[in-house]
Amino acid sequence: MPLDAYHAQFGLPSDIVPVEASMPMRAYNGGAGQLLQSNFVCCNIMLWQPMQSALIADGIKHVYRGSKACDGHVGVPDGFVDSHGITYHSPIWSWSDADVFAYLQEIGAMLPQHYGEANNSFDCLLCTAFLKSAGAKERLEYTREHYSKEWPELKRRLSIVRAVVDGERSALDAAFSFTDE
Repeated sequence: MPLDAYHAQFGLPSDIVPVEASMPMRAYNGGAGQLLQSNFVCCNIMLWQPMQSALIADGIKHVYRGSKACDGHVGVPDGFVDSHGITYHSPIWSWSDADVFAYLQEIGAMLPQHYGEANNSFDCLLCTAFLKSAGAKERLEYTREHYSKEWPELKRRLSIVRAVVDGERSALDAAFSFTDE
């Protein structure tokens, strides 16, 4: 399913929706009923499930990833074996970010330009989640400065999430007065 259609049906990903929430949450947004969903659910549907389906279809039993224990978001830990017998290996699991960059410099690897300004993979350029993560501000600033075509759409999506949050807060304030009693 295309990303826009998926988000229209199930909502934009947001850090405020608990990761444990398996279903999208309908939020207020002035009565418009805008949906928000857990970033975990969105990543699962749009990234991980299609990848796992391809692995199963191709009979792949070992996946090597660049995940590290210190990463803010780790899908599966080093050595994880899923229900289909696929083992996920992360050879640099015990490395720090500094270890990775030192190694890449040592071997003369050329990094994508954005790593100088935002240490982020940009897996999903229009993602409205992970705003509490380290480097979130840098990711958004880099997107604004270097992806002028995509930035207006990301900004629009972030504005929708903000309107939902503001609407929920207004509804809570209207229902309950937060004064010292």
